[in-house]
Amino acid sequence: MSITVTTSTLDQAVAQKRFDDACRYLRQSDLANFLLDELIAVKEELTVEVTNSSAADKTDRWIPPAANSTTSAGRVVWNLKSQVYAIEKQYKQPDLSNFQKFLALFASDRVERLSPALVLMHELGHACQFLTNKAEFRKQLADKNILEVENINVNAIENTVAKELTAKNNKEGLRWDYLDAR
Repeated sequence: MSITVTTSTLDQAVAQKRFDDACRYLRQSDLANFLLDELIAVKEELTVEVTNSSAADKTDRWIPPAANSTTSAGRVVWNLKSQVYAIEKQYKQPDLSNFQKFLALFASDRVERLSPALVLMHELGHACQFLTNKAEFRKQLADKNILEVENINVNAIENTVAKELTAKNNKEGLRWDYLDAR
């Protein structure tokens, strides 16, 4: 298995169980199920550090491996108390016609919380992005294209998983831009 769960704030068994529970929830999504299997199958090790700090602490993140590392897929820090609220600004939805975008300007924004599990999936999505094309991903990070990296992750992975989970009667937020969160 290429995913190792660690913690410094919880009992190790509790951290592993919370991670396993989140993965079980996420596996309701076909995309999340596929990506989790891929992360488990790769030879590089991905470390997931589970924390339970204050929800005000914005601790969730993916940390890339050292440039010379060939055995690491990076490290995810995942906060069990994550409270990310996605603001779905309908006019930003990418598949709308110009007229639909115009009409959406008059619609109210929808605000929904992302579950901590979906926040985990977002961070795991960065590991997937990295493993897909390491050189290009490192170049984007070096060129400070962070917002582009985030928006690709939001629209390709996070939103797809959120939609699939919502279709299974789970409540998840959507955002079309990484910055549309609070």
